[in-house]
Amino acid sequence: MFKFEKPEVTFDTKGIEERFGIGSDAQREWSRIVFDGTRKYLPKVTGQFESLSYIHSEQVFDQGELVYPGPYGHLLYEGIVYVDPETGSAWARPGVTKIKTDKELTYNQEANPLAGAKWVERAADDLLPVWEADMQRMIDRGLV
Repeated sequence: MFKFEKPEVTFDTKGIEERFGIGSDAQREWSRIVFDGTRKYLPKVTGQFESLSYIHSEQVFDQGELVYPGPYGHLLYEGIVYVDPETGSAWARPGVTKIKTDKELTYNQEANPLAGAKWVERAADDLLPVWEADMQRMIDRGLV
C-alpha cells in the first residue's frame, strides 16, 4: 500500500492541545477533510480506486494517514509508466517486478478533469487554505 501523510499545517488550538494529536478526533477530521478535498484530483474511471482508498484510509484517519492501495496506488500516484524489464510491456509476467521508465502516465480525465499524478500535493497546493479554514471553524465551534 502507498501511504501519504498530511501536509504540515498549524492551527490555533488554544485549550485543545491535548485533544489534537495522533489518535484524536481532530486528527481524524483533518484527514477526512484532506481526503475529501483530493477526490476530484484522483484518477477515476469506475470509482473503485476512490472507494477502496476511502475504505483503507478511513481506518487510519486518526493516525494522519491516507492510504491508496496498490501496487497500482503507487504507480498511479507516481505518474510514471512501469514495465516488465524483459518484454518492455506494461503487463508484467507473473512474479516479475516492473521497472520505472521515463514515460509519464496518461490519465483519463473524463470523470475527474483534474485527475493526475501526486493528487494530494496538487490538491493541497490549490486547497490548503480552505482546508485550514474548515478545520479552524471546527476547532472554534468545539466540534473537535
